[in-house]
Amino acid sequence: MELIGVVADVIAEDFQQYFATFIPVLVNLLTTVNGDTMDAKKLRARAIQTIGSIINSVADNEDKTPFKANVLEITQHLATTLQGGLSDDDPQDEMIKDTLAQCARFLGNEFTQFMPMLLDNLIRDAQLTLDFKMESADMPTTNDNMSMKMKVKGLGEQVVSMKTENFVRKMGAFGVIEKVSENMGREFAPFVEPLLPIVSEHMAYDHNKTIRKFALKIFKSMLSAVGEPQNIQLLQQSMPMYIEQCNKALTRHDEKTLKILIKSMANNLKAVGRANQQNRQFLT
Repeated sequence: MELIGVVADVIAEDFQQYFATFIPVLVNLLTTVNGDTMDAKKLRARAIQTIGSIINSVADNEDKTPFKANVLEITQHLATTLQGGLSDDDPQDEMIKDTLAQCARFLGNEFTQFMPMLLDNLIRDAQLTLDFKMESADMPTTNDNMSMKMKVKGLGEQVVSMKTENFVRKMGAFGVIEKVSENMGREFAPFVEPLLPIVSEHMAYDHNKTIRKFALKIFKSMLSAVGEPQNIQLLQQSMPMYIEQCNKALTRHDEKTLKILIKSMANNLKAVGRANQQNRQFLT
């Protein structure tokens, strides 16, 4: 299965001719193999990952009709599985979120029907804490989290640790939200209110730049989704955060982060400009 997924990723749209060959087999595996044991969960996770790669190969196809019924069935199955709850060590969780992101890309605003099933789960996982700690390597460890040693200027050798299971779930949740918000357009508006506080908090997230990038991109999609006048208000409310984070980046000589923030602000302005072509006073 892993080989099939790799091939689908490599040849992309050229793999669509094999969609009808492999998808029914993989879907049958998901419907017949129960995740009662860790081996079964791993098998299902590999199947789900492969399905995601195959869906990705047809996501940009102009005529999606031959594939839509299968993608809808898969999305329903994965959303139901995620809604039912998975254990912290279940490898299916990460693969389900990755594949749902591909389903959202394929379905666009038709993904709306599945959001009520996913929203609570995504909110919960996006709010997970990583329990990030840095302790002296000379001191005995105080937790069972994954850790690594590193040298920190002025502090010597330190042990840095965090909850890896929470990190994987958190990253997966933001990845799905980013893809869903991008593809649903104005249909994403009903989900902005419950997600906005979480997204706003993570736009200045220090522990992981990828999660921060996801949050910045989601915020831009939110501006497009809610339209005028709410997007103007949200943009104005975000400016103090951008100014604070840009100042921090300048102080640290962190040019990469500064470029990310400036690009994000520019994208926000474009998003609001496109949505509000008749209004050019959104910063006053």
